[in-house]
Amino acid sequence: MATGLISGILLVTGCGRIPEPLVEEETLPTFQANLKLPGHDEVTTVSYEVIGGDAIIEGDIILGKVDRAGRLAQEFSTQGVAIDEQDFRWPGAIVPYTIDASVSSSGISNINAAIAHWEANTIINFVPKTSAHSDYVEFTKGSESNACFSAVGRQGGKQTIKLTSNGDCGKGTLIHEMGHAIGLWHEQSREDRDGKVKILWENIKSGKEGNFNKHVSDGFDIGNYDYGSIMHYGTTSFSKNGLPTIETIPAGIPIGQRNGLSTGDLSAVNKLYPTRAAYFGLSSSEYQKYFDLHVANGFRLIKVNGYELNGSARFAAVWEKTSGPAWVARHNMTSSSYQSYFNTFTSLGYRLQWVSGYTVNGTTYYAAIWDKASGGAWVARHGMSSSNYQSYFNTYTSLGYRLKMVNGYNVNGAIRFAAIWEKTSGSAWVARHNMTSSSYQSYFNTYASQGYRLVHVSGYHVNGTTYFAALWDKSTGPAWTARHGMSASSFQNYINSYANSGYKMSDVSGYSINGVAYYATLWEK
Repeated sequence: MATGLISGILLVTGCGRIPEPLVEEETLPTFQANLKLPGHDEVTTVSYEVIGGDAIIEGDIILGKVDRAGRLAQEFSTQGVAIDEQDFRWPGAIVPYTIDASVSSSGISNINAAIAHWEANTIINFVPKTSAHSDYVEFTKGSESNACFSAVGRQGGKQTIKLTSNGDCGKGTLIHEMGHAIGLWHEQSREDRDGKVKILWENIKSGKEGNFNKHVSDGFDIGNYDYGSIMHYGTTSFSKNGLPTIETIPAGIPIGQRNGLSTGDLSAVNKLYPTRAAYFGLSSSEYQKYFDLHVANGFRLIKVNGYELNGSARFAAVWEKTSGPAWVARHNMTSSSYQSYFNTFTSLGYRLQWVSGYTVNGTTYYAAIWDKASGGAWVARHGMSSSNYQSYFNTYTSLGYRLKMVNGYNVNGAIRFAAIWEKTSGSAWVARHNMTSSSYQSYFNTYASQGYRLVHVSGYHVNGTTYFAALWDKSTGPAWTARHGMSASSFQNYINSYANSGYKMSDVSGYSINGVAYYATLWEK
């Protein structure tokens, strides 16, 4: 399987060099820089060439523009390129693009063929750029006669896929370069490559040795090494004498194909762009942007949690690409506007499926999801104090209602709850609220030992104490795991780890403590 970025960290293989007879090439000067590669946490020393004003590593990967001295521009300092892992992905698996007038007619034809291949085999959609798209790929003619280039992952703003000086690349090479653009690196960059291939350094052109360095740490290797990846170097890539620069172990396994995405490539892309996508730490405008892009690609919002961070609203959300009944969602609703939408959508036959309350600068807001799913009687309440919530809980439970979800939130120093109950049968269930971190862990352990599954959790911080409200039941289902009290960085690490193990996020809750965001989350296989 290919190498890749999970939730923003993916690595696969390939070089954008056009197949050609052995010819002598100009040896370009190489430079070194210490930086963080997109999607990586660690600072790495990389060797790069300057081609057409761009810093190029591994033969076809664009790091960015350089100054006239050939040194990386200031944004690639020793502090690294601060590209957040989730920002590295294209939201909604949608890649807006333009084609520059310099591209030849054959180049346009091959671009369209490569796009068709990606769209026929993956969740990725390439769409013509509109004024609504601030981040996009431009296909343009480059300066090299036999090489094409691309940056890795979404860079922000315009980024280019450079074709040859003739304005073409060929379909297979374009599939490869587009793989870089969506987040795939080179397969032979994997940390575990030494047991799979042998690098024959003596046959590599002078100055090209850096193209064969490893850039992928253990945590970013996805699945098994994939000799058949379209992202893999060929046997004689960057050879100075026509002899192999890479030898497979065992010898004789074909590498470097440019026919199409391999099974391993597809698996890696599915890890990077799953049918269930989760994001956190989004501002209101970012959330709206991601919402629009995901909906445009057939995703449904299934969970949204609003929280305050340093005086601004932030959102964590989960989308899933699936069919279902008509649905609608709103966020940043005041209490009165939420009640108005609630009444309107209910009168139109919508059921409230999810609600999250959050207070920013003294004003309480709500984010909610409704759909037209069928079901039994249901009831919802918001703005409940702890005692009111307990009273409603007791009343509805006695009437045969089951708690579907509960969200705790801080309203100017007071605990408040929003909750949904449904009148339906099912397995045994239990719920708790206002649990401290230690009591939540204790209940978690107890209920898990009794065969209960955690199906929902909400974290909230009020007057210096962090609390949790949670729901467990004895339903059957896939393997699951949960974490709470995670900082943003540890949350991202868990996202990467669990996604690599086949888990999908099913619930997420954010809250802030002294200006720092923390998260409680549930994953299922």
